Amino acid sequence: KRVNINYGNVAFFKTHSANISINNLPYTNEETTLGLIYIVRDPRDIVVSYSHHKSSNIDAVINLMLNESIIYNESTPQVLSSWNHHYNSWLSLKVPKLIIKYEDLLNDTEHSLQIIAKYFRVNYKLEITNLEKKIKNILDSTNFKKFQDYEKLFGFNEAKKGNFFREGKSKQWKKELNKEQINKIEKAFRKNMITLGYL
Repeated sequence: KRVNINYGNVAFFKTHSANISINNLPYTNEETTLGLIYIVRDPRDIVVSYSHHKSSNIDAVINLMLNESIIYNESTPQVLSSWNHHYNSWLSLKVPKLIIKYEDLLNDTEHSLQIIAKYFRVNYKLEITNLEKKIKNILDSTNFKKFQDYEKLFGFNEAKKGNFFREGKSKQWKKELNKEQINKIEKAFRKNMITLGYL
């Protein structure tokens, strides 16, 4: 409610936080949020990616993702919980929402962008002019190789150790997780993973 919106009365925000209440105060609600686009990723791949990002071992990251408690990260203020709680917390918000799978963004970026444009058109009567031209520009300017090249030249403030833009691929878990680790993740998140087509 206290966020200062500089132009007009609408702003876009990116967050890693779950939509969880602390001291009966929700992260956000239907009064302050017009809608949301949620990027969801296979939790088996998140484990691999996050373990590299945090320079932490895979088992520790799995335990972190299974943790149902509320975690407040002081260095980058964000409210976290388990992968399940995070996903469900935003799914339950009663606003127009679009769930985009990270894997679909990778495999067919253009189609995902068309879906996003449709979301704005249907829910907010927002028609994006020159859509095809803008999509082409997005495809040209935001490919993973360009991000990697940019990071080599200028660095990236979210990088911890190594490169932030490391692989940008799906199904890395098949090579990096053992059977016990895979079973642990799949057992904990089975229902949502089935709904999302990961199982």
